[in-house]
Amino acid sequence: MTTDTFFKKTMYYSFHALLFATPLIWTSKLSELFEFPKMLFVYAMTAIIVTAWLSRMIIQSKIIWQKTWFDVPFGLFALSQIISTVFSLNPHTSWFGYYSRFNGGLLSTLSYLTLYYAFVSNLLSWSDKEQDGINKFLPLSRTRLSAWLALKGSRTPKHTSFETGKISVDKSWSNTPIYSLLATTLAGAVIASLYALPEHFGKAFSCLGLGYGWITDCWSEATNPKYRAFGTFGQPNWLAAYLITLIFIPISQIYTNHFKSKKLSSKFLIPLVTFLLFFAVLLFTKSRSGLLGFGFGFMLFSLGSLIINRSRKTVLVLLAVSCLLTAIYGFFGKGIIPQIDRYLTPNTAVTAPTAIPTGSGTQLDNGGTESGDIRKIVWSGAWDVFRHHPLFGAGVETFGYSYYNYRPTAHNLTSEWDFLYNKAHNELLNHLANSGLFGLASYLLIMLSFIYFSFKNIFSKAGDEVDYIFRNRSGLSNAQAPTIKLGKNKSVAAMSDREKNDPRSQPLLRLAFLSGYLALAISNFFGFATVPVSLLFFLLPAFAFSPTAGKTTENKLENGVLSAFQNTLLFIVMLLGILAFYQVIRWYQADRAYLTGKTYGEQKQIQPAMTSLQKAIKIMPSEPVYKDEFAQTATDAALYFYEQNQATAGARIAELAISAADEAIAQNPAHLNFYKTKARLLGNLSAFQPALLIPTAQTLRQALVIAPTDAKLYFSLGMVYYQQQDWEQALTNIQTAIRQKPNYELARYTLGEIYESTGEKDKAIEQYRYIIDHIAPNNTKVQTKLEQMVK
Repeated sequence: MTTDTFFKKTMYYSFHALLFATPLIWTSKLSELFEFPKMLFVYAMTAIIVTAWLSRMIIQSKIIWQKTWFDVPFGLFALSQIISTVFSLNPHTSWFGYYSRFNGGLLSTLSYLTLYYAFVSNLLSWSDKEQDGINKFLPLSRTRLSAWLALKGSRTPKHTSFETGKISVDKSWSNTPIYSLLATTLAGAVIASLYALPEHFGKAFSCLGLGYGWITDCWSEATNPKYRAFGTFGQPNWLAAYLITLIFIPISQIYTNHFKSKKLSSKFLIPLVTFLLFFAVLLFTKSRSGLLGFGFGFMLFSLGSLIINRSRKTVLVLLAVSCLLTAIYGFFGKGIIPQIDRYLTPNTAVTAPTAIPTGSGTQLDNGGTESGDIRKIVWSGAWDVFRHHPLFGAGVETFGYSYYNYRPTAHNLTSEWDFLYNKAHNELLNHLANSGLFGLASYLLIMLSFIYFSFKNIFSKAGDEVDYIFRNRSGLSNAQAPTIKLGKNKSVAAMSDREKNDPRSQPLLRLAFLSGYLALAISNFFGFATVPVSLLFFLLPAFAFSPTAGKTTENKLENGVLSAFQNTLLFIVMLLGILAFYQVIRWYQADRAYLTGKTYGEQKQIQPAMTSLQKAIKIMPSEPVYKDEFAQTATDAALYFYEQNQATAGARIAELAISAADEAIAQNPAHLNFYKTKARLLGNLSAFQPALLIPTAQTLRQALVIAPTDAKLYFSLGMVYYQQQDWEQALTNIQTAIRQKPNYELARYTLGEIYESTGEKDKAIEQYRYIIDHIAPNNTKVQTKLEQMVK
């Protein structure tokens, strides 16, 4: 095996690992259990793939780069993200992504684009010798085998196939790895589905792995997956979005293999079982956005199938699948979408579903009536961000900052008025707010380009070619095949390899790609992209493009000996690759130290908490989140020493806390939570250092500059003035808090007490009555006060 072949195979197997393992990875050892480890894995595999790619360029002494149909939309999108990062509210966040979300930063986007071009530039053509070596590793597991068989039926005619073990592989398609990679992708999805499936029945592999037994109660009641399964994804909607992107691939094989054989063989049953598994788990997520996306995708796939093959069999298969889906939904899906239930049970009154915990996350994630109201408010705020940053947005992944500049006051009246939203829960508005009109337009251009490309290759000039495909699948012998004409009056026997690889010979599989893409777009309209679906978003165009690309030319090495200059370049590239991989490991170590310190801090084990957080800061000094957490922990330590009458030690550690809080704000002056942390720690320390009330008020006023509709900030500022006995400022700020949030119970109660202390009894009674009449009628403390004051 030559060095060039070694690097090519390294890329091949790395893509397999990437597509198989990414949706399955999660760990309790990091601060974010699901998205962060997936993102780190993508970065690690990207480092390996890029290193191998650059090494091949050095060996061949040429730039290995495949031009594709999507170059312009991808290039414009990358440019929009770069410009938005340059002018961002916080370039650090725009580069790495919002901490705790991570996906969506410029680094992740460039990684996905790099993976796309690495695939189309390196894995489009294989020599017979290379392919024979690859094929030895195809049946890696039963799950992988099942996934491969699910894809087996949609290939070109039988006379172009050869045997690999027990798997028939079409030689006309053997020059691309698309089928093996799709098989691996489906294998990962099958395992992810099987992992999530038992959660619906109260059995979670996650709890088993954490040592709690095969139960679901290791999760809190609000996040318990027995209500809404989430498996290895962390959120039900995230799992649903992933499944609906892939679910149409096995559906395409159900249709395809029905035409090839009248018998119920594994070629038909395996994709059918895979499809039913995906759909059942989709129902168990109870994701309305996922089901809506699936519905639109299924309609497109069904309509496209009828256009591709206008036959009675197509209609029968379509009706059979539709009836099966309806039956499964009727058995498992009642209550998810009441509007559908009315049609399934027209003669029965549909009662409202029982209020049960609906999964982890905010109300926006969980669904329900209130979720729609909150979503409209957040979308309104996102639109205001765009209005103030129309061209390039506020910065990639900065919605968690920019939203609070323009947050509607109506948000104060929701149950989540004090939550921090770092996403608009609408992928289009995310791009509009974060990267402006340029970012959204280029993002839409990617989707429209893929849709146009797919339609062009699925439906255009489909007459004779599609006739050939379905006649062949209907049982015509090879002897009959040459009588069927394609294109420019060429017979099948005279078809070149290029024509046999024509995308029109794979209309249903391409239609499956398109349907999944549409389903994902619909789902993301009510949510946002995560690591696994972002990976598919950028690689599905690579899968779709691969069979249409011409062979890439590669220099043949006569003696396989590299020059000294080439060896030097190889050494540098390998060293850079190792450094990039090591940086991913360091990021993992930093976050693990951060989580350890945070956990110790919550347990009030101050010394080990501070040590771990200092370690995290040392590893990644550019990350302000670590310094913000250290400031909070150091404050607890200072308060402990103050309470033990060790004022000197308390003052020294208090200085460390304040300094860390200042550094966090200096590194990211747009992050509202950092100001809240500093104000809180200054307020707590002011009990022992009263002079700190002045910088506390200053910090709150700074916070109000970037969050002018945050009622809690006004209330907190009013309380600081109250402690300073500045009654006028105290009343002004507390009244402002009440104007912004009329149902602010604590603010009204405090205002009533202030009125009592100033002798304004009637005004105090007015506030207490409002609480009883409009906010908390069973508040006994307020009732007692009213009774005493009215007497």
